[in-house]
Amino acid sequence: MTGDLFYCTDRKVFYRWDGSDWQAQSYYTSSGLYADIPDASELPDGSQYYATDNYNNYMVSGGSWLMTSSLAAKFCDTTVRAAAVLPSTWTDLDISATVGAKKTLAVLQVINSNGSTYEIMSFRPNGCAYDMANTDYFAQAGGVALSAVASIAGIAVCITDDNGVLEIMSRRAMATCIIKLLAYIN
Repeated sequence: MTGDLFYCTDRKVFYRWDGSDWQAQSYYTSSGLYADIPDASELPDGSQYYATDNYNNYMVSGGSWLMTSSLAAKFCDTTVRAAAVLPSTWTDLDISATVGAKKTLAVLQVINSNGSTYEIMSFRPNGCAYDMANTDYFAQAGGVALSAVASIAGIAVCITDDNGVLEIMSRRAMATCIIKLLAYIN
């Protein structure tokens, strides 16, 4: 009869009979592996799914799943460059193994691991045309100034290219530093 309610257990959606068709009265909402996302063509627009393996939110629109924006920072505290002398020319730092091959806003920690030298470390997106000139480190690239004390650290924020790669450079290539990826947004 018109007005009857029906709960569809496989879709987790309430429907109401309007006299000629079942009309969705609620939305499907769930989470799990992306491979287990249900068929969007059977779900009402606005239904949502959170993929726990790729950390993305999806919403049904017009019978298809669309990825929705998710700006939550992912915290990782992962070493992306072991203790080594810093390069004195722009050198790629590929963090895609952690962030994926996509444009990413990265929060990096630079640790002066031996404390022998005061150093300035600079970061920029891979392929960026801006370069350091004289002492103008911070105007043209994200930078960290490290004092000549062991275990002193600084934080830099930099954007990668579309493949999850950024570039690093130091003024003199004398300090031995560790670079950790603390968090990222992509």
